[in-house]
This record gives sequence, C-alpha cells and structure tokens, in this order.
Amino acid sequence: MFKQALRLGGLFVGCLLLSALIGAGLMRLMPSAEAVSTLYLVQNISAAGSFLLPAWLFARSASEGRAADYLGCHPTPFGCYMLGLAAFLALMPWINATTTWNGAALQSWQDSPLGLFFKQMSERNEALLQVFLNQTGWGAFGLNLLTLALMPAICEEVFFRGCLQTFLVNHSRRPQAAIWLTALIFSLLHFDPVGFLPRLFLGALLGYVFAGSRSLYPGILLHFLNNASVVVAYYLYGNGLLSRHPDAFSDLWHWWSALPGLALCTVCIGWMYRRSARA
Repeated sequence: MFKQALRLGGLFVGCLLLSALIGAGLMRLMPSAEAVSTLYLVQNISAAGSFLLPAWLFARSASEGRAADYLGCHPTPFGCYMLGLAAFLALMPWINATTTWNGAALQSWQDSPLGLFFKQMSERNEALLQVFLNQTGWGAFGLNLLTLALMPAICEEVFFRGCLQTFLVNHSRRPQAAIWLTALIFSLLHFDPVGFLPRLFLGALLGYVFAGSRSLYPGILLHFLNNASVVVAYYLYGNGLLSRHPDAFSDLWHWWSALPGLALCTVCIGWMYRRSARA
C-alpha cells in the first residue's frame, strides 16, 4: 500500500507541476490581448493535467491496464441517477447553511497570521473566478460551462472518486472512513478556505453516490450540476435576469431548516446502496 500511495502522490505532484509549467508557458507566449482566452485554455489544461492524467496513469498501473474498470466507468441503472439527483437536491440547503458557518468561523480569527493567509488565498481564487463569471455573452457562458462545470466534474471525479477513493477503499477496513478522507482531501486541494465545509459535504455526497452506484457517471453528473448552477446564476445576474446576487442565497438557510433535507439525502443514499446490493 505504501509504495502505491507514493506512486499516486508522485504522479499527482509531477502532473501538477507539468501542468503549471505548460500554463506558465502559454501565458507568456499568448498575446496579452487574448488574456481571457488564454486563461480558459490554461484552466482546462490544468484540470486535465492535474487530475485526469495522474488518475488514468495510476489506474493503468494498479489494474494491469484495465484503467476504465478500476476508475468505475461502468453502465449505471437509471434509478441510481434519480436517487443521486434527489440526494443532491435534498442536501443543497445543508451545503448552503455550512457556507454561512464557514464564513462565520473564518471571521473569528481573520486577523491572525493564518487567517490573513487564508484571506489572501480566497481573494486570489475569487479574483480568478470573477474573470470568468463576469463575462456575460453567450459564447462566454458556453466556455464557462465547459471550463468551470464540465471539465472539473469529469477530471475531479475521475481523480478523487474513481482513483483516490477506490485506492483508499481497497486498502481500508472502513469504507466510510475512506469516503470522508477522500472528501477531506478533495476540499483541501481546492485551496479555498471559504468553501471548505460545503465542499467537504459535497465531496462526501459524491463519494457515497460513487460507492452506492458503483459507477463514476452519476457523480460526474451531480458535480457538473453543482458547478453549472453557479455559472447559470452568475450569467442571469450579470444580464439583469436575477435580482439577488448568487452569493446571497446561502443566507436563506439555517441548520434547523436544512436538517430535513439532510435526512432525506441519507435515505436516498441508503436506498441506492440497497439497489446496488440486489443488482
């Protein structure tokens, strides 16, 4: 296990550095007038190089060339998609509520050295995100769906659920611990302290959906819908079709009003597990 863990970590770091070098090279080579277009290209290369490539290489080595089987690229019953979607929608109020908690927790130590570091990190992430989301044309909307929703959904699910979670489950006596550890790493590697808690719970949901359906595809769909909802909300807001700022929706939910959805989400995941066991 230790050697395989080192191999996976080495592949991830190596591909991450390679992607960063390619991105830096493109930023220097492309004209400054095409800066936004270059950022789209660099972002997609980064997603594929940092997550998809190391996952595929590791899966091939760990499964004697049967990478698709290792990663969970299996046909999925329609019922798993429906149960996964129901669980996702039910969990949204809880995820929005944790966004508020997360912000409140950071405020309590925002003036500490670590808090200032987190604030700077979040501001850089937000500045890059706003470069994409502030584009209001149809072309930019399509590019945002590709760059901020579809590519991350595919690449991150292949790496975190298909590769990392499969590896941890295969070498663990506690599959649920492996799911939550994967979710923790998933949230940490986004380097976004403001979204840590909501991304942790989203990662756990995607992990349970992957384990319950035994397939990568439902999680990719849910991941895409989560990211696409942000892209759509910003597009509507930027074009005057949505009066409330997208970031303000998290304030609508509190933990007590989100608990029924959390319970329903748990029921849906349990039902998915039972369907999978009978298959």
